[in-house]
Amino acid sequence: MKWNTSERGYQQLRDSLNRLVHTGITAIYSFWNNKIKDYIPYISFNLFQSAEITYSPERKNRYMLRIVASDVFWESIKSNYIKSLNATFYFSLKNPTAKALYTFLDKKAYQNEEFSMEIYNLASKLGLSTRQPKFKLKQTLKEASEILLNKGFLSYYEFKDIPETRNELIVFYFNKEYLSEEEIELREKHEEYVKLIVSDILQVVGDTKSKAFYEKVARSIPQEIIYRALSEVKAASLDGEIKTTKAKLFTYLVKKYAKELFNLKI
Repeated sequence: MKWNTSERGYQQLRDSLNRLVHTGITAIYSFWNNKIKDYIPYISFNLFQSAEITYSPERKNRYMLRIVASDVFWESIKSNYIKSLNATFYFSLKNPTAKALYTFLDKKAYQNEEFSMEIYNLASKLGLSTRQPKFKLKQTLKEASEILLNKGFLSYYEFKDIPETRNELIVFYFNKEYLSEEEIELREKHEEYVKLIVSDILQVVGDTKSKAFYEKVARSIPQEIIYRALSEVKAASLDGEIKTTKAKLFTYLVKKYAKELFNLKI
């Protein structure tokens, strides 16, 4: 991890372990269950069950770190539902925001050739203050993006105004040559996942003429929004509350939640 072996370095390690053991994760239609081959509607869990630093008599009483994963996390690892991170690249980044931005964008790079997000929404994902002025936030994001650009992870980035609002997007274009064989394979698997989502949408709304639009939704909208909208369409249909068509209701809901929760336009 390129930390020094001073007391401060070990304190950083203990503090980091403490945070990870006590961090809870809640996933809505975004955590894969390999047994049922589907996303779980809701699950809440911790990453680690415990972490301990002990002496190792076999290694001349040197300190050893032992981490026990939670049952949910371990089952996910065994199902191979995990993506590797280029640790050498990550630790070469000295700027904290660049590190946070890289880990966030790395998950998007194998799915898309480009990715965009409203800057304050992105700031909240990266742990940056959302109370700072726009010019200051843009400068922070620009510095981090320039580092990833110069390192070859990005091929280009730009800021774009969102029409009829005071909000602004930052658009990232990924460098295809940066992708490893594993990430290319993951991108191909993502296309299979897109087909699965489109199939789920069509089973509910039955509108094959809009298949191209549903493919766009599957590629650009978080799956929790898609399945939330589908669930509400199913419920409204059972209750006889649909005044239009299932397809139109789904389109309205998915656009509404994408705008409200992620400030995304379809």
